[in-house]
Amino acid sequence: MRNGFRNLVVMMSCVLLAGWTVVASAETIAPVSVNGNGGEFNNAPSLLIDGAMATEEVAYNDPACVHWGVSDVFFVVDLGAVYILDGVTVQVDNNDDYVLETSQDGASFAAWTTVTEAMGEMTEGMDTVSTVKDHAEWVSDWAVKPVEARYVRLSARGGDEIYAVSEIMLTGTRVQTEKAAEEAVESIAAEVDAAAGEAGETVGDAAGAVAGEAANVAGDAVDAVGETVDAAGKAVEAAGEAVEAAGEAVETVGE
Repeated sequence: MRNGFRNLVVMMSCVLLAGWTVVASAETIAPVSVNGNGGEFNNAPSLLIDGAMATEEVAYNDPACVHWGVSDVFFVVDLGAVYILDGVTVQVDNNDDYVLETSQDGASFAAWTTVTEAMGEMTEGMDTVSTVKDHAEWVSDWAVKPVEARYVRLSARGGDEIYAVSEIMLTGTRVQTEKAAEEAVESIAAEVDAAAGEAGETVGDAAGAVAGEAANVAGDAVDAVGETVDAAGKAVEAAGEAVEAAGEAVETVGE
């Protein structure tokens, strides 16, 4: 019966998970890595995903910024898993355009959105813009179409050909993969087994307690029966003695 219940739970979990596309709610994604390619640039690419924005309007060559002067340079951010991307916040040099492309395999990229120099409010230096509505730097007329991707590629064009980015933050929902679904089912099955084991132990303990109590009651009953038998024996002895006394009395009267 236990195995049958476990199999039923696992089967139901598989059916439910098969109908799900995602396994989590929207979140700010923590990328696993970022690489720079296509030419020379200044400062470590890791600054782009360290979660820290430079001060607004600081110069493009601030230590918190990655900057370069060749349009061939690009950076690829690896999110570590496929997400449905639905928002982006970037801090870039204010007088250039920055192109964001997405990919699921890291090889084939498609255009996603472009940050234009007209979006920001700063007249010089670094400027933060966001598609996230509750962000302080939200740009009301800038929106992105949700897209499934694991990799995001950033490049720059136009402007004064002096480019800089201090941060790129992405929001989205992680997509359920076949492997993740299998792991989820196994986790559910393990929880079912653990719960069944605990239930079995509880039932065993209860049965043992009941059996022990029943044995005690039976023992008490046996003792009570024994005492009753003893009392009956004594009553029989007393009756015998009474009979003997009556016999003796009869003999005395006869004499």
